[in-house]
Amino acid sequence: MKKLMVMLLSAAMLLSLAACGQKEGGQTPPPPGSAGSQGSAGNTSGDTDIDWPGKQTVQIIVPYAAGGDTDYNARLLAEKLSEKTGATFVVSNVNGNGGATGAMEALNSPNDGSVVMFHHTAFLINNIYGSTDFLFEDAFDFCAVVGYSAGNIITMNASYGIKDLKGLIEYTQQHPGELKFTANTGATTHATALFLKNIGCDIQLVDAGSASERISSLLGGHVDIIDNSIGTIADYLKTGELVAICSDSDIANPYLKEEYGIGIGADQGYDVGLPFVYFTAFPAGTDPRIVQKMSGLLGEIINEDEDYAEQIKNAYCQVPYYFDTEEGYARMMEIYDKLSALDFNA
Repeated sequence: MKKLMVMLLSAAMLLSLAACGQKEGGQTPPPPGSAGSQGSAGNTSGDTDIDWPGKQTVQIIVPYAAGGDTDYNARLLAEKLSEKTGATFVVSNVNGNGGATGAMEALNSPNDGSVVMFHHTAFLINNIYGSTDFLFEDAFDFCAVVGYSAGNIITMNASYGIKDLKGLIEYTQQHPGELKFTANTGATTHATALFLKNIGCDIQLVDAGSASERISSLLGGHVDIIDNSIGTIADYLKTGELVAICSDSDIANPYLKEEYGIGIGADQGYDVGLPFVYFTAFPAGTDPRIVQKMSGLLGEIINEDEDYAEQIKNAYCQVPYYFDTEEGYARMMEIYDKLSALDFNA
């Protein structure tokens, strides 16, 4: 039965991608190929007989500004949770320091079920880099993995004539430290830059701000390589001003491949893949029945709500993707181990 489910879900992903629209941060999750990767929609092991959320207001802290893919995913789930429970789930954007500022606010919030954090892979990078000194143990009670982003696009100005990773490696070895790569220190773009360094790219890391600012810097010749979502660079790819080297994801995106011919580093023989997952967690000490009930509610929405599936497909080319508490935590630790091999303080 599990193998059949995997086959059906994978097929559904491939069919849905053709109808995806373009937006900033538009990505697609990997097909659920590993055992238990979709979790159980109602996996609420343990006693979940608790009157939560009741009629209270639950704050969802998103450590990023409004308008991006993380904010979108959080707001859609907040809407669905409100509809499902009758309570009010509201998103609060606490931007700053690559996600560390919002995580700190969530950490110091009440553990009575009134606050939950909605974060992604950068939470792990913040810890490895040293922006934060906490992970889940003693800081957060992990709840569930609730989405997957297939990654941004490593992009260059077409004037260099570089079209792939092999060409980028060769150029930077001939011109060490010449090319500037925009990276937000201690965040996901920082990890991508380090993956490039690990395969032999001799590049210089610079901070060029937001996605739109990175585009302006690249077009203006102030930087040479950026890592942006397809929605921000698509028009420039069509005009030939910019060229896509590859996606920075660890899983190929059929939509990007079909529409733009963009694959992942592994297609070219190089590992620059960043596993990018969204997750939820409560402040440490939250009643475990609340954590499990939230995980179950999220699983039901993500795996069963057809309108939810349609909205994330149209907005960011995503397919429903869910890991329950136990499996999700194990997945996060696998990602942590991969990222820990990078030297963020080099």
